[in-house]
This record gives sequence, structure tokens and C-alpha cells, in this order.
Amino acid sequence: MSRRQPATALDGWSGAMPCARALMGRVREGDGRRAVPAAIHRTLEYVMLEFKRERAFGRSYQVLSDGVPVARWSARAWKSGGEVELADEVFEFRSANWGRTFEMGAKGTVRAEAHRSGRRWSVTGHDGEYELARPSGLRGNRQLVQGTRVLGEFRRGGWGGGLTAELTDVPLPLQVFAGLVVLSLQHRQRAGAAAASSGG
Repeated sequence: MSRRQPATALDGWSGAMPCARALMGRVREGDGRRAVPAAIHRTLEYVMLEFKRERAFGRSYQVLSDGVPVARWSARAWKSGGEVELADEVFEFRSANWGRTFEMGAKGTVRAEAHRSGRRWSVTGHDGEYELARPSGLRGNRQLVQGTRVLGEFRRGGWGGGLTAELTDVPLPLQVFAGLVVLSLQHRQRAGAAAASSGG
């Protein structure tokens, strides 16, 4: 698969979902990190996205894009959701409708949402509809699909309970949101399995 072949850039959340200017900056210098674009634009390259716990068994995750920190999720203790720091904005990630809906928004505006219908999770961003599909035989993994195109796959990140994915042609905010949905579903699955084990 090809990497580092940039295509014409489109604003990550421009247009109908206002926040593009806040997301268009560069990662700040001064802490040893290289100055790179904040991966907000669409590209045709594959980007490695990682969700890593900041501490063992902790509830906060750092999100890295090709090894560069781009976001942080402070998950709530007892229910799905929490604050997401992405570029220069703080978003609220929450679950609603008895766990059948996830939303991420700021300042009263929903920027991305996911809805469950049967076994299907549809994801809506400013640029269209996606689906989080479960590949057969790979429990817990989810593919991000748009139309007939598989744009990448979210996989468990190992013992630490994180998540990894190689994605292409997806704006960073949508990457982060989809990853949070998958992580939240994995948390539910583990909680359900633990409850069943303790009750049995």
C-alpha cells in the first residue's frame, strides 16, 4: 500500500460543520515534536492511527497519527463518553438512545454521529456516510467503509486495551470519532463478558 503520496487537500470539517479554522493549524513546536500538519486534510496516503492508554488500566487515551500526538480522550468511568481534545478545541463525546447512538460535538453543534441499526453502525460526517462493518471471523475488529470502498480497519491494540488502524482518505476528526466508537464498543464487550463471568 502506498504511503506519503499526498493528494489535493480538502478541509476536514469545513462547510456544513463549522470548525475548520480551529483544526487547520500545525502541531506546536517546543516540546521536541516535529512540526507537521495536524492531519486534518483528506489524503490518499495511509495513516497509522493509534489509541494508547496514558497509564495502565487508566481511562485516558492519547491518539497518535503516524506517531505524532494529535488528540486525547478522557473517558468517563461509568458510562460511554468523555472529553476529546483535538487541535485547539475540546469536544464532548457521548452515548445516547440507550447506547445505540454516539455523538461528538462542541458548542452545541454535533460534528459527527454514529447510529446502530441491527448489527450495522452508520457513521455520518460532513462529507457523507460511512459504515463500521465487522469482518467475518474477526471479533472486535471493525472496518471503516464508504460505499464499496474499505478505507481501513480498526484492530485491538494488544494487552493495553488500545486500538490501531491504517486509514486512507478520511479526515482526522472522523478517524478519531470512528476510533472512539470502536473503543467504546470494545469496552462494552469486556464489561459484558466480565459481568457474565462473575454472575455465572
